[in-house]
Amino acid sequence: MKRAALLLLLCCGPAPTVTVPPDPDAQTALFRFNTTDSVRMNANLKRLPIGNVYGSIFFTRDVTVFGPNADAGAVAEVAVKNVDVRAGLADAGFVTPQLAPGQYTFLGELDTDDDGGSSGPTAGDIVTLSTTNQFEIDDGGAQLHKTIVFDLVYTQP
Repeated sequence: MKRAALLLLLCCGPAPTVTVPPDPDAQTALFRFNTTDSVRMNANLKRLPIGNVYGSIFFTRDVTVFGPNADAGAVAEVAVKNVDVRAGLADAGFVTPQLAPGQYTFLGELDTDDDGGSSGPTAGDIVTLSTTNQFEIDDGGAQLHKTIVFDLVYTQP
């Protein structure tokens, strides 16, 4: 009888929780998302700061204050659904693919009107600035934790 109970527990019992430590040689970044209080209180913010994040990771050397250079190619694309920064740091996150050692910049938008973000931000979306979300991946480095901050309410038509 004890053996049957043990088999039943093994077959049908709760799955054990397995915690895997981060890979110390990952060369990746874990992004979490937030915005500033000045954005949350901005009169141009027409919708709640909730939506999908769309963006790209570039080498920092390929980004100016005006955005990526015309010939710059993105190193990786980022798309995260249901990001909510109303109260601060969002629960949603994103792990980059493994990146070569170097300096990187994330450029992107929080698409608050759910128009797909494919052609860039529209008025009322929340965007990053080119100087804010920079990070460095070290050779053989552990996973970097980086808070991506949306700094500005986009107001262009």
